[in-house]
Amino acid sequence: MKKSTYLKITIIYFLVFGSYYVQAQYEPSILFYNNSNQLVYVSDEDGNHIPDFSYVGYKNGEEALPNVAVVRQISPVVGDNTAHIQAAIDEVEALPLNANGHRGALLLLPGEYPVNGRLYIDKSGVIIRGSGDGEDPTSNTIITGVGNIPDERTLITIGTNNKSGFGGQVAGTRQNITSPYLPT
Repeated sequence: MKKSTYLKITIIYFLVFGSYYVQAQYEPSILFYNNSNQLVYVSDEDGNHIPDFSYVGYKNGEEALPNVAVVRQISPVVGDNTAHIQAAIDEVEALPLNANGHRGALLLLPGEYPVNGRLYIDKSGVIIRGSGDGEDPTSNTIITGVGNIPDERTLITIGTNNKSGFGGQVAGTRQNITSPYLPT
């Protein structure tokens, strides 16, 4: 066997089998599993790291969404449905919390629900559930923002601006940004 043929076979063997070995031994330095099989996020020299969204969702994403019982259902009305839907939300909000922390679900039956304003859910334990997941209003719930308000807007606001709700400022936590660079 010629020396060049032997060299070619050795290189092919390394490329096929050696690269697999190298890949199997590679462990990234910015994200890896520790000995407890938990993800570890490592920051770089500037403080940047991959954001951890694994705890987003119902009960930190560790439980499936509950099937909350429907306590009120409505069909769309002709014209603006803002007040119609809001009145139904308010009825569900007036119910007491059950042992699981739910008041109940408001079911929007199939149809088109034009909304000219904004809907508010100010109490916990309220679910708004639609029908279907398509575009045909005969079998699906379709909520559409209409009116003289810009197309891209908030149709449903969940929570309040007080300390026990969502979106409020927590006293003593405001910080002035004094650095030209903010890590992710």
